[in-house]
Amino acid sequence: MTYVNKLILASIGFILCFLSARADTFTVTSNAESRPGSLRACLTQTAANGIAIKDYIYFNIPGATWADRTIILQSELPAV
Repeated sequence: MTYVNKLILASIGFILCFLSARADTFTVTSNAESRPGSLRACLTQTAANGIAIKDYIYFNIPGATWADRTIILQSELPAV
């Protein structure tokens, strides 16, 4: 294998490494303790995604009052 071929192969590998490591965005849409869209579910997904890159968690909980948008926890959240 020539030097040029090795350089091209290394460049392709380097690019593929960056393409596979993308930040994910998770959105909290529920103030429930644990179900899809809850803070706990988003934290669990973030932890499962790995630590190679930064993930983002956004909040979009519907409701007009503080009570509608308050998350009341019954147990400790998972570590991230």
